[in-house]
Amino acid sequence: MVAMDYSKIRPFLKYGLPLILLVVAGFLILGYAGDADIREAYTAAEKGDWQQAGALFEAAAENHPNHPELWEQAGIAFLQTSDFVNARLAFEKAYQSGALSESGMIIWTDLLIDAEESSTALKAILAWLNINSDSPAGWKKAAYLQKEVQDFEASLESWQEVLGIEPLSPEANVEIGKLFLVSEPNDSRRYLEFSASSENAWQTEAQAWLDLLDVSGETEDPAHQLTIIGQAMAAKAEWGLAAEALSNAIEADST
Repeated sequence: MVAMDYSKIRPFLKYGLPLILLVVAGFLILGYAGDADIREAYTAAEKGDWQQAGALFEAAAENHPNHPELWEQAGIAFLQTSDFVNARLAFEKAYQSGALSESGMIIWTDLLIDAEESSTALKAILAWLNINSDSPAGWKKAAYLQKEVQDFEASLESWQEVLGIEPLSPEANVEIGKLFLVSEPNDSRRYLEFSASSENAWQTEAQAWLDLLDVSGETEDPAHQLTIIGQAMAAKAEWGLAAEALSNAIEADST
């Protein structure tokens, strides 16, 4: 199995771990008090015995189909020991039960990508978004996956969904700007300028693409402009966008 890029899931684990510990008391109060196997799973998690906790959450989920959220807890527990195979299977069970949270969906998607199952990941998150359409994190993940498979039109639509929820998202504005750069360069400016105009994690990148837009715009030949943009995309290892820009350059040159 390809080594997991743990940085992908760390932002969610920092919430998942406290969640496990905090819900111990909560679930005892709300109805788990009589379910010894569930209490045993949470106790193992509280002690940091994650592999045991994962196995106990799995068993509890099987025994209590009315509590499918236990599958996600099993997945989170397995992740603490880097047991990515069992984690992936547990998150899949939660997904199939309709109980996978937003953070769980993103983690499971990354696990599928790591297992070289990007197409499965994309289909799953799009289906999940049919029910959870207000999830900016879900739309972002879908947009990146769609870009990866070079479905740029779909990626653009997903980023626009993000903007519908988070209109001030600098990430969404930069990514939309990049998508327009390789097709309709002039349409990219307002998105890039938005992210370049204020201090944020995407400001430097936005400014770099704006500089590229200015340099490439010095030519009056659309094909030449797209060629310059394509070469710059390749230099940044944006291979799919580079290919799209060069393909559009050829098309522009033939008209």
